[in-house]
Formats: sequence, C-alpha cells, structure tokens
Amino acid sequence: MILGAYNPERSGADLAQELTRVAGCTPNLPAGAQPAVWSDEHVALAWVPQGMRTLDEPGQPYQNEPKTVTMVFEGKIYNLEEIATMLGDAAAVPREHSGQVVIRLYERFGEG
Repeated sequence: MILGAYNPERSGADLAQELTRVAGCTPNLPAGAQPAVWSDEHVALAWVPQGMRTLDEPGQPYQNEPKTVTMVFEGKIYNLEEIATMLGDAAAVPREHSGQVVIRLYERFGEG
C-alpha cells in the first residue's frame, strides 16, 4: 500500500509521523512489518508492506543517486531486461527490485 501527504503548512517530518501512525493501523499488516517512510520539506511518502511475493516490497522508497527523484512503487515489472536494453545502459539498471527502473525511465523520458 502506498500513502502520501502534502501540506504546505506542516513539516514533512510531522506528515511522516502521521503516515507512520496510519500505516500501523492497516488491517492485515504482516507480523513485524514496518512501513518505509520518506519525507521532505512539506511532503511525506510511505510504503506499507503487504507480504505479497509478487510485489517488489523491500528497499522502498526508491531514490536515484543524487536523491533528486524519490518514488514508491507497488507492483512488479516483468520485462526488466527488455527495458534495460531499451535504455541502452543495461549495466546501470538496478536489478534488485524491478520498480527501481521506473526512476531510470523517468530520468530519461520525464513526465510526458
């Protein structure tokens, strides 16, 4: 599950605390599971593990190297090798979690 909050009148740290509290109330949260929470000045994102093997669960939120792009991802990309080849920089495409390639695609093609 992905949660997010933006409020220009509250700090990202306050929003992150609120998302952590909400995530802890999630029904069917796997035993011992902890949400991954990221915050910036007025934004917070949380990824709450659901315990599904078909999803890319660990290591979230994902960030690029200079930490200018942050994202959470729910799902799995099954054509990772094809995308890495299309990007032309297959060695630099992370393989640990398929969702990381979305950042590479965003860096290459932008929002459009």
